[in-house]
Amino acid sequence: MTRDELRLFFVPVQEIEYARGYRNIIGRAQQACFKWYAEEEEMEANTSSPAL
Repeated sequence: MTRDELRLFFVPVQEIEYARGYRNIIGRAQQACFKWYAEEEEMEANTSSPAL
């Protein structure tokens, strides 16, 4: 996910006038999700068996 894609998500959220704290919570949740996903991908890359 790129910075521009995140902006496309957050601009409408801001226009709806969600509280700044709520927008912050959404951003933190996304960061946690991206971190988890990156760790899963890394683990999968490290445990994949070599081609025979």
